Amino acid sequence: MKKFIITLLVIASVATGLYFYFTKENTEEESKYDFTQVEYGNIENYVSSTGTLETVGSVEVGTQLSGKIEHIYVDYNEEVKENQILALLDTLQLHLEVQSAQADVEQKRAQLSLSKFQYENDKKLYQQSFISELALNSSESDYLSKKALLSSSLIKLEKAKINLYNYAYIRSPINGQIIDKAVEEGQTVSASMSAPTLFVIAEDISQMEIYASIDETDIGNIQEGQKASFTVETYPEDEFEAVVSEIRLQPETISNVVNYTVVLQVESTEDKLLPGMTATIEILINEKSDVLKVDNSALSVSLDQQSMMEIMQRKRAEREASADSTKGARKGQGMGRMGGQQKREMPQDMKLVYYLNDGQLDFMPVKIGATDGYQTEISGRDISEGMELISKVNTSSSTSSKKSTSNSSRRMGPPGLF
Repeated sequence: MKKFIITLLVIASVATGLYFYFTKENTEEESKYDFTQVEYGNIENYVSSTGTLETVGSVEVGTQLSGKIEHIYVDYNEEVKENQILALLDTLQLHLEVQSAQADVEQKRAQLSLSKFQYENDKKLYQQSFISELALNSSESDYLSKKALLSSSLIKLEKAKINLYNYAYIRSPINGQIIDKAVEEGQTVSASMSAPTLFVIAEDISQMEIYASIDETDIGNIQEGQKASFTVETYPEDEFEAVVSEIRLQPETISNVVNYTVVLQVESTEDKLLPGMTATIEILINEKSDVLKVDNSALSVSLDQQSMMEIMQRKRAEREASADSTKGARKGQGMGRMGGQQKREMPQDMKLVYYLNDGQLDFMPVKIGATDGYQTEISGRDISEGMELISKVNTSSSTSSKKSTSNSSRRMGPPGLF
């Protein structure tokens, strides 16, 4: 019984030793590397920009007359109706102009009456040969001239009345809300060259758009209808939605960089956004859903030459060990192709990824697709969800493992497709 127990203890000790030996070897191998996992997900590409929020359908209200502002009837943020009076100019001068035009009309009407009487009388005298044809023509010309002057005076009177009864009263052209007021009572405005802006009225402040400046290197990726999201500084945690509605072709050069204005329609303001706010925008230009992807770090790993040679030798030995007489010729052809591919460069849409295959370092080629700058779509015959790929070679471990092999620190890139 005692010998049996001793024998069991010896067997247990040997098994434990072997377990820790192989476990330690695998743990040391894995500790040389950091890993990242292949997963299913979405790849989204964005163009970033900044822009300014503006109201949709805002109208600038000005004046066609120069003069002093006598009364202002509205203030900031006030709701107004179409044709509502916003302000009134001083009408004293306008009343005088109407009276002056009216007097001029009366004068021209009296002159026309006298000229008409003279012309009718001259026609009778001409028929009796008391005056010449030239005198008659002169009388007719004077009559027509007085008639034209009366018409001109009537137009001036009508204009003076329009100025007094229409233009002196500054009215709202739409239903909306006052978002800007650039005038005060008693202020004199001048409309000699162009109509000055007195008020800005937003038709619907809940409807807004963004004017974004897009660099010429990115404008080719922008299309109408693309979705976008944006944030504003006052609500940094809130994300708002928008859609590209217009791409303006007129370029603008800022600091030697050509930019184009892109208009985005804001889908909902949630009663938080105000005109003039600066928006930080992300425009979605490309999206791929439910694809295999991996961190970009796994696509930039490179191994030292010694490690690559060990992998290649092991792969060759595995092929030779598993080949039968029928596959021998095919194996030689495959090796010939491998040697030729080592001399060719890897296609731009292919990368090598590295992983541990039963505890041993191995690699495989994968095809890369869309990327968002952090993760990249990959595909390949042996790639599957959950697979652990090497994302980093820990230099401290790899340095210690190379002390007995080589003093070379050169790393070897992709040798080609196998």
